[in-house]
Amino acid sequence: MARPVVAIVDTGVGQHPWFDAPNQVVARGVMLDGAPIGTYDDREPDGDAEPGSTAEGTIGEYSGHGTFIAGVVHQVCPDAVILPVRVSGRTGEATEWDVARSLERLLDFHLRGVAGDAACAAVDVVILPFGYYPEEVDQDDYDGVLRGVLRDLREAGLLVVVSAGNDGSTRPVFPAAWAPSVRRVPGGTVVPEVPGDLVADYTPLLTVTASNPNGTLADFANDGPWVTAVRPGAKSLSTMPTTFDGPEVPTVRTADGMRESIDPDDFRGGFALWSGTSFAAPVLAGQLADALLDLRVNGRETSSRVAAAWDAVVAVGDLYQAVPAS
Repeated sequence: MARPVVAIVDTGVGQHPWFDAPNQVVARGVMLDGAPIGTYDDREPDGDAEPGSTAEGTIGEYSGHGTFIAGVVHQVCPDAVILPVRVSGRTGEATEWDVARSLERLLDFHLRGVAGDAACAAVDVVILPFGYYPEEVDQDDYDGVLRGVLRDLREAGLLVVVSAGNDGSTRPVFPAAWAPSVRRVPGGTVVPEVPGDLVADYTPLLTVTASNPNGTLADFANDGPWVTAVRPGAKSLSTMPTTFDGPEVPTVRTADGMRESIDPDDFRGGFALWSGTSFAAPVLAGQLADALLDLRVNGRETSSRVAAAWDAVVAVGDLYQAVPAS
């Protein structure tokens, strides 16, 4: 029985007791033809600075982002293998070309794994926890490199899960807004027409926005007809690298040193609270991985990776079955 593989295209995954021996949840240092799959080596998730810090020694805004996402996936699907594909560092910034090139290499890694190459592995779910606003408002007809490789991944049977963004806006953000146009209703998602990009030959592009603990849409969460799912993403609890301890200090400390307020940038305990659609996306990704695992365990997985992925989507319940290709 093959464990589902979830690729996180982000900042890398730092050290945490959940991820390494004896369970080996995170596949570290995976190479393709002697080079990392992503832009950077994931074994150095913080580049040339101290772990998690900027040159000034402070914790970067996006430091630990990939680690936090990995922890969410692991909580939802503990049997998933997490594959870091590092495209950015502390700033969380990456070029469209770097992302597209890394995804092309991930596709190559996947196809070789499907073909039986022992140095590679089949990938089930890809998480893209980022986005950009295009210079041109209408990208419906845009068919650039990134959109093309996303189509190639989906044709190969990978489920691509994208975060919707955190601006509290309905303005389309990409690649999230390349998802099929839907109308969400309580209890599921209704596709009011037959979008050309929702067919049985490809897995659907899935865009996720964030809800509050009480189920309402978070005030920061982007939304629109291109958002196909809502998952918890406000005040999420997940993993942070146990190496992270920035220069800030507690604001209150007793004279004997026995009692103090929380050190705001000391994450050596391994956990933190964080809000964002980036952390709603791995909830859905973990559910999809768990659904695929259930199909495998019970012998119900089809020979077609695309069909099996669609079965997982239907089981999770956000989109109904694809229509046959025309």
